[in-house]
Amino acid sequence: MRSHDAKSEKPSSDVGARISTERIMHAVERQRRITQQLDDLRAQQQQRTAFLRTTGLKLLAWVVCACVLLISALAVVFVLQPLLLFHLLTLLSSTIALLLAVGVSIQESFALIPSNNWVLSGTALAVVLMMVMWLRLMRHPREV
Repeated sequence: MRSHDAKSEKPSSDVGARISTERIMHAVERQRRITQQLDDLRAQQQQRTAFLRTTGLKLLAWVVCACVLLISALAVVFVLQPLLLFHLLTLLSSTIALLLAVGVSIQESFALIPSNNWVLSGTALAVVLMMVMWLRLMRHPREV
């Protein structure tokens, strides 16, 4: 019985001998490199997000300022020169008529859709659920 116990202990000590300290150190070093790469990627993502946030806000501010300046300049010119407004409206009359016709046709198309349509409600729910799933997938990864 003793010899059988001695044999069962020997393989367990062989298992410990097979995993060398060098292999453990390589695994630890590999894990450290992977962790460092993940930290670098996370830092790059945060830098890009901060850059896009500030750039987007600046671009939005410039576009809003340009639109406000253009609208106010046109208003001043049209108040001071009403003949110019008349010529511009005659030039754009066909475009304005086209926009009005498209608006009327869209309004008539919406009148054909009943307000209690289950297909429309189901489609709206599906779109909302897909947006929620997309937002959930695009969130920042969290450490567990």
